[in-house]
Amino acid sequence: SVSSSHDALCENCKNKAVSERLGAPGTPGASTHIYDAEIHRMDNADGNVFLRNVVSRRPPDRQIHWRSTKRLSTPCLVGLVKLASRKAIVSSASPIKWGEIVV
Repeated sequence: SVSSSHDALCENCKNKAVSERLGAPGTPGASTHIYDAEIHRMDNADGNVFLRNVVSRRPPDRQIHWRSTKRLSTPCLVGLVKLASRKAIVSSASPIKWGEIVV
């Protein structure tokens, strides 16, 4: 978000916006594109990670129709961040493991 006191996204405004997007589930600024999930299993042979209980940190107003949505569909780039608990705040300094959604 841009402050009304200036017309560009300054460093402070950028940091505030990032913090809001990475916020805990249910907070007003949390991103609808950040999900909490549990690792169901890992396939070490090919590096696949299988998730379960995938929930948006701030679900959109209309329920997601997973069969027709482009969210988390192939070939989306995803980042996995290990958290201490489901409701933990994501830190911008957290290490990210990058991957791709595959079917």
